[in-house]
Amino acid sequence: MIKTVTSESQQVKDLFKWTDHPVMLIPTDQFIIDRGWGHEELIQYHEMREEAILMEKLDPYRNGYELRQWGVADDILNQGYNELLIQGGNRSSKTEYCAKRVIQALMHNPESIIWCFQTTFENSVQMQQKAIYKYLPNEFKSTKRGKIQYISYNQKNGFSAGKFVLPNKSECIFRHYSQGIETIEGGEIGCMHPLDSIEDLPFVHNIGFWADELIPQDFLDTLRYRLVTRNSKGIISFTAVEGYTPVVRGYMIGAKTEKEKEADLIPGTMVPIIQQPKREDAKILYFHTADNPYGGFERIKETLRSANKDEILCRAYGVPEKPMAGKFPKFSHKYNVVKHDRIPFIKNKRVSATFYHVIDPAGSKPWFMLWAGVTEMDEIYIFAEYPDISYGMWADMSKGTKGRSGEAARPNGFGIKDYIEIMDDIEGDLTIFERLIDPRLGAAQYQKEEMATSIIDELLAENIQCIPAPGYDIEEGLQSINDWLSWNDKELMTLGNRPKVYISEQCENLIYSMTEYTDMGGKNEPTKDPIDCMRYLATAEIGHIDEGNANKLITKRY
Repeated sequence: MIKTVTSESQQVKDLFKWTDHPVMLIPTDQFIIDRGWGHEELIQYHEMREEAILMEKLDPYRNGYELRQWGVADDILNQGYNELLIQGGNRSSKTEYCAKRVIQALMHNPESIIWCFQTTFENSVQMQQKAIYKYLPNEFKSTKRGKIQYISYNQKNGFSAGKFVLPNKSECIFRHYSQGIETIEGGEIGCMHPLDSIEDLPFVHNIGFWADELIPQDFLDTLRYRLVTRNSKGIISFTAVEGYTPVVRGYMIGAKTEKEKEADLIPGTMVPIIQQPKREDAKILYFHTADNPYGGFERIKETLRSANKDEILCRAYGVPEKPMAGKFPKFSHKYNVVKHDRIPFIKNKRVSATFYHVIDPAGSKPWFMLWAGVTEMDEIYIFAEYPDISYGMWADMSKGTKGRSGEAARPNGFGIKDYIEIMDDIEGDLTIFERLIDPRLGAAQYQKEEMATSIIDELLAENIQCIPAPGYDIEEGLQSINDWLSWNDKELMTLGNRPKVYISEQCENLIYSMTEYTDMGGKNEPTKDPIDCMRYLATAEIGHIDEGNANKLITKRY
C-alpha cells in the first residue's frame, strides 16, 4: 500500500506561502512522507526555511550560500598559489566569489590594502563596487566616518573617492585600467601580518588585488611586484565573450589540464575545471554556469540552443577559444593545437606522411624554421619549430605599444653549418620531400671571398637543396592560412567538415604568433617570422605525395 501525506499535513503545507529558492527547495509530498512529518514539524521547517532565506538576503556576508566551486578556489589559494585566474561562464558566480573573499580578507586581516580593478570607472561602479557593497557587513552599510573608518556608498556613484576604510585600518581601493599604469607604480598591497585562519573560517586569504576582466599585461607585471613585500595573492576573473586577451593567453599556453568533465551541452566534449599553467605559482580554475543554482542556467541553456561550439564553451563553461583580435579568427587552441604524441606519424611510425621543411632566414636574428608532415588524409601537422620555447619566447606582444622580440630572437652568431646541425637533430632519419625558403632573402646575393653567393647556394654546397617559396604577397599568403583553418564550426566536426592544419603543442612560438599576429606592425612585427613560414607552406600547397601525384604537384606549382 502506498503511503500518502496525511490530510492534516497537506492542508498545513497548502496554507503556507513558500518563498522560491534555488537551493532550499519547497518540500514535496514524498519528502514529507519520507520524514514522517506531522503539521508541527512542517510548521517548524517552514519557519526555519523562510528565516534562512530572509537572512541570506539581509546579510549575505554572514548567511550567504557558499557554492562548491568556491571551495575549490579556496583550496587552491590555501595550497600556496599566489595567482588564481578564474575563467567563468555567464552568471557562474566568479564575481560573487571574488567580492566576498575580498571583504573577508579586509575584515579579518587588519591593515590590509586591496586594489580592485575594472575596465572603466562606470564598470567599476556598476559591477565590482556593487558586488563588494553587497557583501559588506550590515553594520558598515550606513555612511560611517570616524578617526579611522570611512565608508560612504551610493548606487549611482559607488564608494566615495573610490575607496573605503574599515575600523581595523583595512583599505579597499577601486581603480580602472583606463587610469594608466602610473597609478599603481609603488605601494604595497595585501596584509603584512595576515591570519592563517580563524574558527569556522579556514579561507581568510591574504589578497592583494582582484582584477576583473581585460587586465593589460603591463598592469599584471607591475602588480606582481606589488604583492611581494606582503606575500599576498592576486585573483583575476574573466569571461572571454569577445575572445581571450594576451594575459589569458599567457596563462593558457602550455597549461596542463589536471581536472576536466564532459560538457553536458556538447556531448563528447571535455571541458577543463583546473589547469596548471607554466607559471608554477599560478592556477586556472573554471567556473561553469550550470554549477551555480542562482545563475538561471536553464534560461542560458535555452539561449545557447542555436549557438556554435565556441560560444557555448565561452558562455557556459568559461573556456576561451579564440583571441580578441588577429588575422586568424578561426585559429583555436581546442581544434588546431594537438598533443605531440597524438600526431599520427609521431604516434605510429608506419603512418604514411610527406615531410616538408621551411626556412625564414634573417640578418642578425636567428633563422625561424618549421617542419610539417602531410598524411594520406591531407591533414597537415606542424610538428617541430626552431627556435622552440626552450630558447625562450620568439616575441612578446605585451611589451611596449607594438610588442618586442623575445629572448629566442636574439642574435646567436650561427653560420650555415650550425643550422644544418639543428636540421639533422630535429629530422633524425626523416626523409624531407621538399625544403622551402624565403624567396627574397634565400636568393639574395652577397659577396663571399672572391665570389657572389646566396643562402640557397651555401646550403646546396652542403647537400641541402632549398626551393624559393612561391612569391605571393602577404595578403594572399594569410588567406591561404585561413583557408587551412576554415570549417563550419556551427556543425559537428566530421571528415568532411574540419580544419586542414594542426599544430603540435610543442610549437609554442608558432602557436603564440598565430594568436597574436595582426599584420599592423608591417615587416617589424615581432610575430611575423613564424607566420611567414606558415605563409610559405600554405601558398606552396603542400600535400601528401605518392608515385601517382609527385610530378603532377610539382608541375602545378612551378
